[in-house]
Amino acid sequence: IIAEEKEISFNEGHTKGKEEGMEQGTLQAKKDMVINFYNSGVSIDIISSASGLSKDQVEEILEENRK
Repeated sequence: IIAEEKEISFNEGHTKGKEEGMEQGTLQAKKDMVINFYNSGVSIDIISSASGLSKDQVEEILEENRK
């Protein structure tokens, strides 16, 4: 029974880690898109609309990139 509990715990941890990794990858892709669009001259309004991010989030990403 203990071995089964450890296997379930491992599987849950593995699944959670995989989901978190995918979320981080999606966020990084959006950040890259925001930066690339902005550097190509696309307005923050259009970037916001295309990415599904708020204007504040877009501006935050751009500010982080400037550092």
